[in-house]
Amino acid sequence: VETQEDFLNPVINKCSDSLEIDTLELPSGWAGSGPPSEEDYDEWIQFSLVEHDPCEEHRRHVISVSFDNSTADYFSHNGYFRGGSVYYPPNAFCISNVTDEKLDVQICIPNCDKDLCFPKCCPPGEVFAHDLDAPFTKESGNCTRVEEDWSPFLYQMLN
Repeated sequence: VETQEDFLNPVINKCSDSLEIDTLELPSGWAGSGPPSEEDYDEWIQFSLVEHDPCEEHRRHVISVSFDNSTADYFSHNGYFRGGSVYYPPNAFCISNVTDEKLDVQICIPNCDKDLCFPKCCPPGEVFAHDLDAPFTKESGNCTRVEEDWSPFLYQMLN
């Protein structure tokens, strides 16, 4: 359960041996529930950085995020990083470099041959609410905000 204290002191992973800093200030809009707006660049939030290498070096890809009013990339209130249209969970990315103009985020490229990968209709913090009396289509429902993070329960097939 997320507390007010967690929101006031958010944590982001930094790649091992890549940064000498333990805190990072980002525009407040980068810690919200959606892309930052123009006014979100007036306030800044301090993030604590902890060392965590999310995956093997050969599975990493760097996304450079500009501090100049980027609306496609941000960190959600529950620790996810949105790079373009893809959301990465906290254990699938780390910050590798920070300059005055940008920060570099190393993301883990999913191995869908080995790991289970499937698209999610709604962003983190929302679930797809479907009208059970209608045929299932994206238009037959909508994304609805939920208080607690939700993830599907997956059953293991036994041979």
